[in-house]
Order: sequence, then structure tokens, then C-alpha cells
Amino acid sequence: INFSEEKWMDSISYALGDDQVMFYKMHLMGLKVGTWYDHSFTHLDAGNHTCPEKEKVLIYSVFRFKTIFWHRFIYSYHTSLKDKFIDCISIIYTCCFSILVSLIKLRFDILKLKVSAIRDGVNFINSPSYKSIPSIK
Repeated sequence: INFSEEKWMDSISYALGDDQVMFYKMHLMGLKVGTWYDHSFTHLDAGNHTCPEKEKVLIYSVFRFKTIFWHRFIYSYHTSLKDKFIDCISIIYTCCFSILVSLIKLRFDILKLKVSAIRDGVNFINSPSYKSIPSIK
């Protein structure tokens, strides 16, 4: 799957998305994904999910990642105008719904964070470093 093409993920402040990128690239190549449920791995996150600062870093990272992932693996992969239109409607719906949830909860700090992450993701998509990444096709 040539994971070295995905170094853009290193710019995300929180370690996430690598599994999604790997599995999606495998899917695009027609490979099968297997799951092993009876393992003895321990997640080393130390259970620190409730720290407000960590929560904000995670939210920012998720929205920046989703924006870049959508462009790289969904929008850029499709060639027909119909598919690209559906792709745009899907990401707009996702972003608007998430922003609406923040508004309903009156979490303007989180709303600002999400908008900032999406904007930073779009800025990265328009950057020369992103444009230099080989196409997935």
C-alpha cells in the first residue's frame, strides 16, 4: 500500500488515522482485511480521555484529518462530476451537522476548534507539499 506516501499524517498533532488510511488503501487495491479478536494487546493511552486539553487536541486532529482524508481518498479518487458532487454534499453535510451539534450544546470553543481544523485542512490541501504527494490511482 506504499504507506510512505502518507507522511502528511505526521503533521497531525494526535496519532490517528493511520488504520483508516491503511485499510482504505487496501480496499482500493482490492485486498481483504482480516480481524483477530483474541489478542492480548494493551492500549497505552493511560486512560487519560477526560483531560479537556487532550479532548481539544483530539477534536482538532480529527477534523483536520477528516478533511484531508476526504479530499485525498474520496474526492480525488472519483472522476465523474456526479460522484464528485455527491462527495461534496457528503462532506458539507458532515461538517454542518458537527458544527450544529456544537451550536446546540453551546460549545463555541469546540465550534471554533472544528472550523479552524477544517480551514487548516483545506489550506494543507492547497499547499505545495500536499500537491507533491503522488496520486492514489
